[in-house]
Formats: sequence, C-alpha cells, structure tokens
Amino acid sequence: MAKDLGLFTTTVVGGIGVLIGYFYLFLSKYLKPLAKKFTNKEWKIWSFSVILTIVSFLAIIVWFSFYQELDDWQRDLFYSSLIIFLTGAMIWSLSIFYIKKFKKHVFLQLPALMLTSLGTLGMLISVVYSTSNWLLITAASIVLFHHLIFDNIYWVAIDSR
Repeated sequence: MAKDLGLFTTTVVGGIGVLIGYFYLFLSKYLKPLAKKFTNKEWKIWSFSVILTIVSFLAIIVWFSFYQELDDWQRDLFYSSLIIFLTGAMIWSLSIFYIKKFKKHVFLQLPALMLTSLGTLGMLISVVYSTSNWLLITAASIVLFHHLIFDNIYWVAIDSR
C-alpha cells in the first residue's frame, strides 16, 4: 500500500481553507438569496452533481494518497493542479462576498471558477496518464464536468437572474 501523506495533507489543509471561505459566505447575508434563485428541479440536479463531485474528488484523493503513488510528471501535475483547484475554490467564495456586498457584476467570479476548472483539468490529465482504472478516470471526469459546465456556465447563468 503506497502512501503519499503530502497529497493527503495538502488536500486537508487546502480543503479547510475552502470550507472556511464557504462557512464565512454561509454566515453572511449573501448566500441565502443565491440559493433562492434555483428552481426546485435545478436545486435537485445541482445538489446531485455537487454530492457526486465531492464523492468523486475524495475517492481520487484517497486512492492516490493511500493506494497508488503518482510518479514523475504526473505527480507534479496533480499537485500543482490540486493547489490551483483549491486556490480557485477559496477565491470563489471571496468573490461572491465581494460581488454581493459591493453590487458588482456576477461575471467577476468567472476567473475563480476558471481557475478551479483549470485545476480539475490538470488533475484529470494526471489521472488518465497514471492509471487504467476506469472508476478513477470517470471520477476525475465527473469533477471536471461539474466545475467546467455546472460552475462556469450553469451557476453563472443562475446567479445572473
């Protein structure tokens, strides 16, 4: 059993930063009005995608932290992509707070969302070149799909209402 505790620690530390940003946004008065923009059907689809994405992301991290070591350039790409992904996620919550507090245009959140998508693209490439395990490749594809389509396009359209 391979162990890459650096990958696991990076995810935990970065994940805590993301969760703090989301929690701060939750405590502000700006998150509740955003949730009300979803129709009931959209909320169900969105929630399903978010849960599937979180499970997929955690599966990838656990696999490459404890079961299969990443080697060579795939490891470097995965680490740097993970850091880009986590940074984008942290910046996104701050951008929402800024946009809502100062009444700025919703498109100001796009750089953070694109950064997050770029990170997940790098993670997918690393996974594809590191394993033939179709479940891991599918999981990485789900994570990219959610961030690229649901966040960059669908979320911004909903937030623009």
